[in-house]
Amino acid sequence: MYGKLKRHFTTKHGHLLNKDKTYFSRLLSSNVKQSKQLEKLTNISDKSQIASYKVAELIVKKMQPHTIAENLILPACKEIVKSMLGDSAEKEVSRVPLSNNIISRRIDDMSSDIQKHVSEILCDDRKFSLQIDESTDISQKCQLLNGTPAMTDKFKGFVSKLKQNFPNIISTHCFIHREALMIKSIPGELKNVLDLVIKMVNYIKSRDLKTRILKKMCEEAGSRYEVLVLHTQIRWLSKGKDENILTSYDKLNGFLRKINLWISHVEKKQLQMFPLTANVDPDGEVTSDLIINHLIILKEKICCSVTVIRNTRINYTCT
Repeated sequence: MYGKLKRHFTTKHGHLLNKDKTYFSRLLSSNVKQSKQLEKLTNISDKSQIASYKVAELIVKKMQPHTIAENLILPACKEIVKSMLGDSAEKEVSRVPLSNNIISRRIDDMSSDIQKHVSEILCDDRKFSLQIDESTDISQKCQLLNGTPAMTDKFKGFVSKLKQNFPNIISTHCFIHREALMIKSIPGELKNVLDLVIKMVNYIKSRDLKTRILKKMCEEAGSRYEVLVLHTQIRWLSKGKDENILTSYDKLNGFLRKINLWISHVEKKQLQMFPLTANVDPDGEVTSDLIINHLIILKEKICCSVTVIRNTRINYTCT
């Protein structure tokens, strides 16, 4: 073996015959350094990979084109870090993979991961509930939607689609909003006024320019509120994000007690709990009977809802 190596060295590398051991040690050290440098330049660090996924997540949440990462986000980040931290930081940022194809793969990876985890939860033989859903209006304000055709349509609604594959699921309409309950039982005299208000509000909210004009007018007038809420027949009794059918029982019972209190006051023509109405009818001569009639109907509707919730809680406890 030694003879073969010596012959190869003599015939192929004769120009190195007179070099001493120090030369070869130095050459070996140089090659090792170059190899490590090349590996450092070509390998993507874990931090770069994480940054790439985080950028992809932001892009998909904002529903922006994938190319924005490579064409805007990366150049902007490089300029920022170069100005604040120097050239070395810019080089590090440049190593974050943000091409169009990579961002697309990142989004697919995250989607598959979410689907995998959800599937594992669903296959774990545990009971669970879904509380849905949320959308945004033209001014990017969150609007909770419930009871719409997208949810409850007999053929194309989410519930009907779900029951095609899972016929034994239990679906319940949202009980924790006031306006939906109110509108379904509102007397005709009040409904005419409310319909006009809804029409005006939705007209403004469906037009971006008019929404901005109204906001400016409210600012100039010193109004307490500057944004209209798109009328979706929803207004939560509780502001908590974790409110659901099982936790709303006590709140609806409390609301029932409040309705009884309101009725007792309105019977005495005391409308302090309805300040806007009291401003136009301070003696309660015009609106008292109308309000009492509406509150009684509303009370009956909520009592039915409370009964359903109580039975649902019993079923969940038993199972």
